[in-house]
This record gives sequence, structure tokens and C-alpha cells, in this order.
Amino acid sequence: LVYGKMTESGTCSIPISERHATTHYRPLRCVRTASLSNDEWLTVVELLPVTGRMHQLRRHLQHMQHPIVGDHRYGGGPYKKLPTSVGTSKGDEFHQLDLQKQESQTDKMPPQHSHLQRLCLWAVKIRFPHPFSGKEISVALPGEPEWLKYVAVQEEKQWQESKRQNQLPTPPAL
Repeated sequence: LVYGKMTESGTCSIPISERHATTHYRPLRCVRTASLSNDEWLTVVELLPVTGRMHQLRRHLQHMQHPIVGDHRYGGGPYKKLPTSVGTSKGDEFHQLDLQKQESQTDKMPPQHSHLQRLCLWAVKIRFPHPFSGKEISVALPGEPEWLKYVAVQEEKQWQESKRQNQLPTPPAL
């Protein structure tokens, strides 16, 4: 779950720690939420890391100015008013934001949205080669994260508001 309205799929190939790093991304659902600061958009994004650098997904999304909700290190703290520049880079090395500045831009989280204080990143499936046998290991997690339920509630609110105003958009995708 990232801040902002991401509408196009693509690939981010920004090096991390002077090493090649590639992440494919695809937006799945966008939702507008008036309950967050400044009537922000949130996007559920599917991410496929090709390489496995430390904090790769978090750093790539920061670079694209769509930080992960709840990511205090890379610019996506909870319920925040995003600055115009999400982070700085020096060469190809990413630097975390000054946390004191970030805290000053963060509003208090309403209790009903407390699950957005945690990093809203969810691994649905992970595959990797076994370190000794080389056999592929695949792990899938059941269920869904709490923040995805929040997105569904926001979509329903949008749908109900549109119906009330006699503006019937396409129903939200499930």
C-alpha cells in the first residue's frame, strides 16, 4: 500500500549501494481517502523484485515518490502530509529522511486507522532456491493484511457517495 495515485505499470532499475537492482511494479487498486491528510490517494501495488537488495522495494518506491504507508525510514510514515520531495539521493545511494523533519509532518493517527502505523507491505508468495540442494522453495501466506480491509472500506465509501450523487462509476474491483 503506497501513498499517491499510481496508474501505470513499469520497472524501476535504480542501483542500490552501487549494485544493480530491478523491481517490476503494477498498480492493482487506487482509492481516494478523505480521512487521511489532504484527501490523499492510496494505491495497492503488486511488486516483483528481480534482484534482492536490502530494502529494495522500499527504496524503489521512495524513488518513484510513492513511499509505502507506515515506512518511517523511507518517507511513508503513517497519516502524513507528504513533502514535495520524498527523499534525497547522492549518486545511486539512497539516504533516509531526517526523522525529526518527518515527525513534524506527521499528524496524530486516529485510532480506527492504527493499522496504518505499521509498514503496509505484505509478501503474498516468496520463492527462492534452497541454499544446499538448489531445489525451489515456495512459501505462500494465507489471509490478507488489515490495511487491505481498510482499502476495501474506502472503496465502498466512494461507491456509496457516487450512488448518492447519482454518479455511478464502475464498481470497485475485488
